Amino acid sequence: MHDEITKVAYHLYWFSYKGLPEVKRITVLSSILFLFSGMYFNIAQAESGDSYIGIGVGTADTSIGDVPGDVDLDVLLLRLGVWITDNISLEARVGTGIDDDSTGSVDLEVESIGGLYGTYHWNLGKHASVYGIAGRSRASVKFSQGGSSDQDTDNGVSYGAGIKLSILSLEYMRYLDTSDVEADAIGVSLRYTFD
Repeated sequence: MHDEITKVAYHLYWFSYKGLPEVKRITVLSSILFLFSGMYFNIAQAESGDSYIGIGVGTADTSIGDVPGDVDLDVLLLRLGVWITDNISLEARVGTGIDDDSTGSVDLEVESIGGLYGTYHWNLGKHASVYGIAGRSRASVKFSQGGSSDQDTDNGVSYGAGIKLSILSLEYMRYLDTSDVEADAIGVSLRYTFD
């Protein structure tokens, strides 16, 4: 079982992060290795009524309206959730940008991001699950060019999928897909469940 989970995580890492610079690849690989070390701790499976808190980082490949080209915007997210059943949870996320990126002469940075989501987990064992997630997100992005700056806020339907192993999750999420903004993110997060 652990060998198959290791293969799935490796493929998620390779296909999702192969275009990242070496430093980010090392960070992601370190997170995945830490994830597998957590699989051997005695951590109980979530049950109905349990709540959880988590913190994560992600990189969003983002294209915005009239801005030429795509940018990679890094975000830090706080996650708060509650298990409705042993497989379904409701979750709120809030976050902010931790790095900016440029395309042409325009600098972009996430000012804020947040949303409400539902998740469904298919359990692979006591400490592992694959999940789908869907909900609604709102994000504000700051544009800077020369000495001036502006901010754009957009909201829309979000969806994605991930794998949770023990206290760590690796996730793909399409946060926004509107006429003005398209944002696809890959993220890693730590989560602690309260009994």
